[in-house]
Amino acid sequence: FKAKTHNGFVYTEYNIYNPTGRPSNHFDNVNYVALNKEDGCRKSFISRYDGYLLMVDFTGFHPYIVANLIDYKVPDEETIYEHLAKQYYNIDVVDANTLSKSKKQTMVNLYGQISDKHIQIPYFEKVEELKNRYWEEFTNKGYVKTPIYKRKINQHHIIDPNKNKLFAYIIQATETEYGLNSLGNVLKYVSGKPIIPILYIYDSILFDVDSSVKPEEINDVVDIIRNKRFKVKVYEGNNYNDLKLVSS
Repeated sequence: FKAKTHNGFVYTEYNIYNPTGRPSNHFDNVNYVALNKEDGCRKSFISRYDGYLLMVDFTGFHPYIVANLIDYKVPDEETIYEHLAKQYYNIDVVDANTLSKSKKQTMVNLYGQISDKHIQIPYFEKVEELKNRYWEEFTNKGYVKTPIYKRKINQHHIIDPNKNKLFAYIIQATETEYGLNSLGNVLKYVSGKPIIPILYIYDSILFDVDSSVKPEEINDVVDIIRNKRFKVKVYEGNNYNDLKLVSS
């Protein structure tokens, strides 16, 4: 792709004033959040240091956000998708194929009508209660407030609002609020260190890291992003295209 460079760097900007609260990203007609994964364009992004790129990626970000909203504790030894798969399919061990099906089913239940056969699962019982509370508040007041920043989502933001569409907007807005809180805390920690956040990608953050950075400093960055609430995967690589999983 063609983009304006400045001393070997390209820049981006975020528009934070979207109805869902999820920032859009672009600069010089390039959307850096949506760079193609298949055509090799990501290879052009490398470290400014004698270093590497690091990405911290939230695992099951939206289901965990909802778990926080409904005060639901997911066992530490399993992910939210494994936890729900065991209840969807009445099993004790979750294989890769079942995990994939669980991810899809969880998204359908969160963003649409919860399946009749899953409504009795404790997690989704609480989700349905929360959906109903938000919808009742929205219909009575004409708006709801987001959980962290208390921003209003009103009838001007949502075309043909309904209970499930409203809940989807709330989840996406809360995603941004948790993500930006984590990013803000990380920025304080890395100030003066050769660990630079270079791209915010909704459910992950990409860093440029010098090879002199100590492993414990990377652990601190990851812990700050996790914020004792979320599970994350960590990837490293010589460029943005070739990131490899190093911990989860």
